[in-house]
Amino acid sequence: MSVDYETFRRLPIEERRRFFNEAGPAERAALVQAQIRGWLDLHRTRLTPEQIAVMEANAAFVRPELYEGRNDPRETEALAARTAQHFDFDEMRQALTIHGSDGPLLRAAELELPDVPNDPSAPVVLQITSSKRDPATVQVRVHAGEELLAERAVSLIAPGLTGKVPEQPAHARVDGLLAGIAAGRVRITVTPPSGVRIWAVAAVIGPDGTAVATVQPGDPL
Repeated sequence: MSVDYETFRRLPIEERRRFFNEAGPAERAALVQAQIRGWLDLHRTRLTPEQIAVMEANAAFVRPELYEGRNDPRETEALAARTAQHFDFDEMRQALTIHGSDGPLLRAAELELPDVPNDPSAPVVLQITSSKRDPATVQVRVHAGEELLAERAVSLIAPGLTGKVPEQPAHARVDGLLAGIAAGRVRITVTPPSGVRIWAVAAVIGPDGTAVATVQPGDPL
């Protein structure tokens, strides 16, 4: 079944993924081109001429043969590296992928994870992601009501490069944040430095080592 981009982008994200995976190469290319050009039209007035040129190059690069495995890896790598020089991770995800605005919107302000359960038998792991690959330090604080129980400076570091292409933004995993804290429910805040956008998720880990629940900013469990 063929759909236009406006219909496609209004689908729930899971339906969007399923439709995209079942679509043919030509339809995939048309949808991604529409995604890129729509994002470019929306943000054109704030972009530099070089940023506009890079996004137009990405739109032109998306061709049916890209989804048939007939693209030149060197061309792909060069364009990815050029794009990463002018846009951060969050902008690239918004502009270049079918996830669009359904992914988490990284914020340049303090994040609050409310009402996080604290049980020694189900430890909490905090994951923090930046919008950039540049190292940064965020301040993580644990509160019970208005009382500050713990404070820690956490360094966000990007993983190594694959070739010359930046693969992932800077991030950190924080273990043992609630160790020694008696309160049964706590509030966690994460404050980024100026100019850095972040996202954070607290995962409650069960006996088998997998997450049994998560708390996101503004999302009490």
